[in-house]
Amino acid sequence: MVPLLALGVLVIVLVQCVRALGWRNGTLTGGILASLTASASVWLLLPREIGEPGSLARVPYVTSETCFKCHPHHYETWHRSFHRTMTQEATPETVRGDFNNQVLVVRGIPTTLTREGNRFYMETADPTWARRMADTGKPPEEWGPAELRRFEVVRLVGSHWFQECMYRDEAGRYWRLPVSYHIASQRWVHTNGAFLAPDTNDFWEKSTIWNESCVYCHNTKPSKRPTGWTMLKGQRTPSGYDTQVAELGIACEACHGPGELHVRVNSEPGRRFMLQRTGRPDPTVINPSRLSPQRASEVCGHCHASTVPRASAWDEQHTDPYTPGDDLERFLFVFWSEAEQRQLYAEQFRRSPPPPPEPLDGRFWPDGTPLTTAVEFQGMAMSACYQNGQGQMSCLTCHLLHAEDPNFQLGKQKAGNEACLQCHAEYREHIEAHTHHRADSPGSLCYNCHMPYQAYSLLAVHRTHRIHSPLVRDSLVSGKPHACNLCHLDKTLAWTQQHLVRWYGHQPLELNEEQATVAASVLHLLQADARSRAVYVGAYAWEPARQASGTAWMPPVLLDVMARDRFPAVRYLAEKALATLDKGLVRDYDYMAGPEQRAAQVEAMRLRLAAAPGLDPQNHPTIPLASACRLDPVRITELLRRRTDPDVSIHE
Repeated sequence: MVPLLALGVLVIVLVQCVRALGWRNGTLTGGILASLTASASVWLLLPREIGEPGSLARVPYVTSETCFKCHPHHYETWHRSFHRTMTQEATPETVRGDFNNQVLVVRGIPTTLTREGNRFYMETADPTWARRMADTGKPPEEWGPAELRRFEVVRLVGSHWFQECMYRDEAGRYWRLPVSYHIASQRWVHTNGAFLAPDTNDFWEKSTIWNESCVYCHNTKPSKRPTGWTMLKGQRTPSGYDTQVAELGIACEACHGPGELHVRVNSEPGRRFMLQRTGRPDPTVINPSRLSPQRASEVCGHCHASTVPRASAWDEQHTDPYTPGDDLERFLFVFWSEAEQRQLYAEQFRRSPPPPPEPLDGRFWPDGTPLTTAVEFQGMAMSACYQNGQGQMSCLTCHLLHAEDPNFQLGKQKAGNEACLQCHAEYREHIEAHTHHRADSPGSLCYNCHMPYQAYSLLAVHRTHRIHSPLVRDSLVSGKPHACNLCHLDKTLAWTQQHLVRWYGHQPLELNEEQATVAASVLHLLQADARSRAVYVGAYAWEPARQASGTAWMPPVLLDVMARDRFPAVRYLAEKALATLDKGLVRDYDYMAGPEQRAAQVEAMRLRLAAAPGLDPQNHPTIPLASACRLDPVRITELLRRRTDPDVSIHE
């Protein structure tokens, strides 16, 4: 059977190549014939070259530059993506921030950014001095002249929202410096204000070691490679690193697997021709679109699902053992709460488990919905459309990694309802009957209700990847902002419930007096924890919400947040929203300033607003207004008595 099949393949290859190359004096040269025979043999032996995708783990990596010759379009679309530039060496071509003698002063401490030729430097507070000052309990404004230290910026992380700067110490550790460049607003910011965390006097609090965590999701085939061990606070800790990666950033082989075998065997033109002619998959490379929904999504989930390593599956060099196409959970635990994450680390690495976070997890809403980016996989996995990977949906249902638009890498027509209608076609002709909004309005876009902006990351709010129906019950139990109230910012939760009962027959739930009389967005900004506040205040800058809610009443609400909130990221989002209404109003505001300085800045803004045409509080009964520039102090005091404000921290 095999000889006959081999002969058939050889004949097909021969005939096609004869057509393409033509006869030479009535015969083919011996060299061409030999090449054809070899090509056919390689193709026939292909199933024996490699078995299941998991065995690609034995194949060497060759880097993305090798892919360009045969796959120029795929290479080009990847090359302009933000995956490629996730981690880069600091060069004039890669640095996004201005190092032309720029100075950023944060609470009296100056950071100076300079350039010498092709090298970049950051002079900022000496970390030892800064931590010693923080231990005094005094605010930075009272520390006196800062002790400064100069660092060379040698590596960068991020190129889409933020670009973080790294310096390398003598032990091979790459440390995050305390000032980052916020690409979205084109300005330098203190890293403590980039993440959702409360104010702190520790100037270097958000400094982390790239080799420990960043390396795994921002690079291709990373290997931590500790060079020694020491005991630190009772824990066995690496004393240095010789960290290596197959390629900086997320490159071709991060999704398609190691490419050396693929490149080598496809040097035979006959093999390539036969694969194209038959449409058979090439087992020397992983094409995620040919995998099952679960395996395809796990290729993305490798980085877009926060995980904990299964210690027994990793080597002593801490080399990431996952290869695209594998069962992700052979090597990594996918966790569903921060408490579970901490317990898994304790079990896998024999650490004493810290107490569970109080009172709620930072990266998940209490109903399990992911609260931040980097856990999109968990969000999708909770969706009925995914059904544990057995449904029709995967990450590739909406996202195309070689899309023309690198921003969100959505496939063609997937930015609108077509993403959902490809599976839910029954709503195509009757969308208004389902949404009770005009077909051409934001209220009839599926994802505004079923994937609302309920996630926070890097000074921005993002859509949740959990596809679900908006229920009042979920908001009551978890504090998660309701999709309807993220658009109708001036409406109460009771108003939302009335419509859901009338339109969809939802069972009404008992609400308190405040939920029936105060706009849900304002109520959360005054009473809820920082996670809800960040999501809600982010909605104030969203144009569909402005159209649905009006904007005249917003400035006093936003000014209250800018003065009162103890989370700098929440203050930044309020400043951003107010700037879109009146950019000049916020020109002197510093969201990283201390409480007294911020109070003075906000009071000056209120005085300028007071001189503008008046705002009639009677026209906005659900907003506790006293005037065009101030909320009603008596009502606010009453509402603040039920405020919940734990030290939530989201390091993403």
